Amino acid sequence: GMMLWQLNDCWPVVSWSGIDYYGRWKALQYFIRRFYEPVLVSAQEQGTEVSLWISNETKLECSGRIYWKLYGKGEKILDEGSKAVVMKAGESLPVVQLDYSGVIKEEEKRQAYLFFEWEQGEERKSGTVLFVLPREFCFPEPELSVEIRETGNDYVIEAAARHFVRAAGFDTSEGDCIFSDNYFDLPPGGRRVIKVDKGSCRHISDLEDLKKQLTVRTLNDVMR
Repeated sequence: GMMLWQLNDCWPVVSWSGIDYYGRWKALQYFIRRFYEPVLVSAQEQGTEVSLWISNETKLECSGRIYWKLYGKGEKILDEGSKAVVMKAGESLPVVQLDYSGVIKEEEKRQAYLFFEWEQGEERKSGTVLFVLPREFCFPEPELSVEIRETGNDYVIEAAARHFVRAAGFDTSEGDCIFSDNYFDLPPGGRRVIKVDKGSCRHISDLEDLKKQLTVRTLNDVMR
């Protein structure tokens, strides 16, 4: 089990909670849901050596495929691969061992990163490894494009990145809503579909209003 400090705010305040007083999800809430997934993909790095782990906390066997790509200077692909994986119930193991000590030179660490993704049926989960601290990384201009459409009870936001995007975070300028995913990374050419349940919206009257209010901020913007 776990105890989370703290889930929500009991009055309007700046705090470390995951949900604010008005019920809006902060970045922490999206990350909590991600790192407590029943089937989790994660990375453990030591220098330029990386272990990719799958943790199956369910009571059933699961199977899927893990993909990885190592990007270098100018987002050149230095290594890529994939592996089919079957995990027993309750099993947590390193399924891929990667050693890039002979691939990434010291002067290239500020531009090198590893993007990995777990595919299980239609479900995809991903993560990124930087080989330096974020403040030392040379983030590119992300060139992130966003399209919004309406389908039944949802607004659908499709984000596409021309270059590597770190922690893309969506928000609205005046109204409130809960995004199906937020604060995520995208590799070059990557796309992500985010849904917004209309029932979670407050002070957002229609599709055009959401288009006007929607904002997006990335770590690329903060660190450049």
